[in-house]
Amino acid sequence: MPLKAQTLIQAQAELEKIKQNRTVPPRRRTSPISSNYWPTYISQIHQLKRPRTVDSEKLHCEHWTEAIGRISIHLIRKSHLLQYRSSKLKAGWTGRTVNLAITVLSNVLNQAQDNGLIDTLPTTGLKPIRWKPKKRPLFALEQIEAKIALLL
Repeated sequence: MPLKAQTLIQAQAELEKIKQNRTVPPRRRTSPISSNYWPTYISQIHQLKRPRTVDSEKLHCEHWTEAIGRISIHLIRKSHLLQYRSSKLKAGWTGRTVNLAITVLSNVLNQAQDNGLIDTLPTTGLKPIRWKPKKRPLFALEQIEAKIALLL
């Protein structure tokens, strides 16, 4: 781009003016509502995952809709995730189930990012809940035979 300036100082001033007036494409300020977007995600993954996995993800998406309401996906923040996580733990969910719910939302948001609907993921840097599965007791052969005898 040729400058009209005659001196170095004029050229620097003109260049600075061009930098300030540079047109930047407008950023997308809106995105789909989360409750409207996740069915799109489910329809796109339907053929890629097992039916039980799709059903599980659908169920978690419904829980997310109840928790965060009708909010645009670009407005979902880490605070929403932390609040959801603590409320579900208080409701009696295991750490594994809560981690799975966060993973499902992360999958939905990753797809939205791949489609250019959002720039950043609120799930970035969120550590999963540490949990230990309950130990199940082992039954002796006599106990198993006694249970079977009760059923017969």
